Amino acid sequence: TVISTVPVPVTLLTDANHVIPASPSQFNGGFQRVVDYTPITLPRSGVVTFKVTSTPNVRQAVQNIPRADPYVRKVWLNGVERLLNPTCNDFGSNPSICETSFEATAGGSLDFQVLGPGVWNTFGEFVGTPEVTYTLVVSFVSTDHTLPVVAVTSPALGANQALNTAMT
Repeated sequence: TVISTVPVPVTLLTDANHVIPASPSQFNGGFQRVVDYTPITLPRSGVVTFKVTSTPNVRQAVQNIPRADPYVRKVWLNGVERLLNPTCNDFGSNPSICETSFEATAGGSLDFQVLGPGVWNTFGEFVGTPEVTYTLVVSFVSTDHTLPVVAVTSPALGANQALNTAMT
């Protein structure tokens, strides 16, 4: 009997009510903040998903200037860097929810950072952001990249097998 299993996500990290301070415009020394995290251990290959829920939202319903809410932008798996692109809920949603994910081909040390919110004017200049509170949840679903090996030893090739009898 072959039993099918549904992958079960495992939460590797939850960081609730983390605050990214407000940042003034670039002309007043402001910048888009980055929050670095301590590396976590991935047990094996699998899909890692980062979900950042933040409030207040920075991406407004009317998009007259470029805006970005917090999300996980960079990860390093065993020292190899990857850039991730977010998928976020609708503009104007409060709270903002942005997810990124990638497939890890092996277990090991996973380092990552949250890129804070950003607002830019039409010239591409950073114009500052309000203080934002966010929750980060890192989840993991194991994947198995090892192909199964099957060897049928009984019945012999071309032989018949009676119904409801065991096969080897």
